[in-house]
Amino acid sequence: MAGSVIKFFYLFFFAFVPVLYWFWFILKEDKHPEPKIWTILAFILGGIAVISSYFAESWLNSLIAPGETNAWGYFLGSAFIEEFFKFIFVALLIFKSRVFDEPVDAMIYMGFAALGFAFFENFLGFVGTNEFTFGDVFVVAFLRALGANFLHLLASVLIGFGFIYSKITRRVFPFVFSFATAVILHFIYNLFIMNQEIFFVIFPILWAVYFIILKEFEFIKLKNIKNGGILSRTAT
Repeated sequence: MAGSVIKFFYLFFFAFVPVLYWFWFILKEDKHPEPKIWTILAFILGGIAVISSYFAESWLNSLIAPGETNAWGYFLGSAFIEEFFKFIFVALLIFKSRVFDEPVDAMIYMGFAALGFAFFENFLGFVGTNEFTFGDVFVVAFLRALGANFLHLLASVLIGFGFIYSKITRRVFPFVFSFATAVILHFIYNLFIMNQEIFFVIFPILWAVYFIILKEFEFIKLKNIKNGGILSRTAT
């Protein structure tokens, strides 16, 4: 019993550690911190998105016959599924609430949902591993912090940016474009994660997107300052 409890907290710790830096990254971008209960809700919604994605991807896998050719279809479909569920729960439960009162909030809440998704995905992955050592879990946690967890954050924040920019401009294209970009980024990651090329191809892409997102945060915050409550005037 004691061994099981220790194992649980051990895996819980290493599932959470990879997302710590990204927590700091999101929080420092929010000059008017959101209510903790709502950020916790966004985090939990990310976990719910993991479970929803699991069943949807299992269904997708049953439709696509195994094979290298069909792997492309599965990877693209799974990328869409995960980005869809990370967005839809936040959109329905948070973006329609009064707490969503600044443009940058779209990127903040999507970021927290992504971290929730990353954490639960890490933890369930570790729990599903029968044989593991301290070193194995440490290495996997480190690689996921720079890879899968990083990807989830970037993709979700991109979608948040597109959502709020569509709301500001009253045009659907920015959201469609950002969502498609996030799915394609996720799809590319899925393809290259299967081989050693990830270190030479996907990491530079992720970091390039990271710096783009830094600019997006500044752009959205500047739009808010210049227009003084632009979200409240464009809210439906």
